Amino acid sequence: DLPQPPSKAQEHASAMALWRDAAVRRVLLMNWFVSATWEVHGVMVPLIGHARGLSASSIGAILGSIAITAALVRLAAPWLAARVREWMLITGALVVAAAALTLYPFMHSALTMGACSMLLGMSIGGVQPLVMGLLHQMAPPHQRAQAVALRLILINASSISMPLLAGVAGGLVGVSSVFGVTAVLMLAGARMATGLRHMQV
Repeated sequence: DLPQPPSKAQEHASAMALWRDAAVRRVLLMNWFVSATWEVHGVMVPLIGHARGLSASSIGAILGSIAITAALVRLAAPWLAARVREWMLITGALVVAAAALTLYPFMHSALTMGACSMLLGMSIGGVQPLVMGLLHQMAPPHQRAQAVALRLILINASSISMPLLAGVAGGLVGVSSVFGVTAVLMLAGARMATGLRHMQV
């Protein structure tokens, strides 16, 4: 049978109604945690690198390593998603990201900080395409475009607000504390991901 077109009420369903969907909200919040971590990393690494006496080129290499590994792991994301449930992959990725963030303040050389950066890139780099797959599953068919729009709004809000908040927090409580708080956010995201195991189609 051909799929039925959405009713008028469905066509005019608000984005707020979509946000009230528990599964969609979980996926969007996990996506926000990942975006926030990316932004925090970009602000905190120059600060902690300067405190460790690293050169500008070393700090740039550390920042570049997360982007390179994130790009590489995204190539494997479709292959992994075809064999392992998305919620399991995301849970594992966020736990690994939390571990990398926890270790970061204890690293004192460009090599060890670069290793943490690569670990972070490998863990959170593949989450974004997995989130898109989950949104496609969780959102009602007539609201998938709204779900993608909400995701983009959260990402853009994170890119504006998190560097400012991270910089202020780093000045007030120290860089190590910011890494610790971000690691806790990652663990909160991992907990949300486990909650999707009974919701995923």
